[in-house]
Amino acid sequence: MAQSREKRNALLGEVHTGVLDRTAVASATMEHIARLIARMSILCSSSHRSGAQMTGRAIFKTVTSSLGASEMLFPAASAAYEHTLRILAEEFVRMQPSEQISVMVLVLEGFPLSDPLVECFTPECLSSTELCSAYTRLSEAVRDPERSVSALKLL
Repeated sequence: MAQSREKRNALLGEVHTGVLDRTAVASATMEHIARLIARMSILCSSSHRSGAQMTGRAIFKTVTSSLGASEMLFPAASAAYEHTLRILAEEFVRMQPSEQISVMVLVLEGFPLSDPLVECFTPECLSSTELCSAYTRLSEAVRDPERSVSALKLL
């Protein structure tokens, strides 16, 4: 019985290490890519900047749509993904009218790493019609107990 327990513990340790290693590599790789794209967007000429902007927004959407519970199991991976989102949001989402509503929806839906998204939410760049619509949705969300904390952060 003791041998079975030791075998099981060894197997669980190997699985845990394998998952941890893959998560660490994936999160560090994504963080590195985000830094490179942000740097390229700043340093490249205006003719190439639009391509870097599109790539940065695509990576931002990929990260926000693919993060799940398994990536949040490890604090180091969570921190790396949060930093990745902060880099991408600062460079490619802040003050971009086309991105503000989707950021607001992500936060209101309970995205696990919403703090960098709240920081980059800049509704002042929206048109007056979109701004009224966004604030209407936020005031409705404030009245919903599940979303009120997130809505108040955005306000």
